[in-house]
Amino acid sequence: MTETRYRPTAEGAGGAVDGLRDQVQGNALRHRAEAAQRLPGGDPWVIDLHCDDFRLTGKQLEAWGHAANHIGMDGNTPILPLEVLRALHRRGGADRILAERVYRAGGVAA
Repeated sequence: MTETRYRPTAEGAGGAVDGLRDQVQGNALRHRAEAAQRLPGGDPWVIDLHCDDFRLTGKQLEAWGHAANHIGMDGNTPILPLEVLRALHRRGGADRILAERVYRAGGVAA
């Protein structure tokens, strides 16, 4: 008696699931791009960290600090963009201590 075994192929179930996921992600990105065109100024989530006029608000710096502290409390090293680290250091106080601790731990992304 011959035993038949199921062997998924690239065209099988795995391929169909991957194709559907890619299609859904593609649709989501397309809808986001269309919505961004309707907004004045474009997509608000896109931030170029390497532009010359990089400005962080106080709330953004506070959020970066809280996130870094939260990650650090779990025993992990937070990784912050260099500009964020510099801005935290300039604020002084607890933010400066945090920036120095992250820098010493090697959590800087250029």
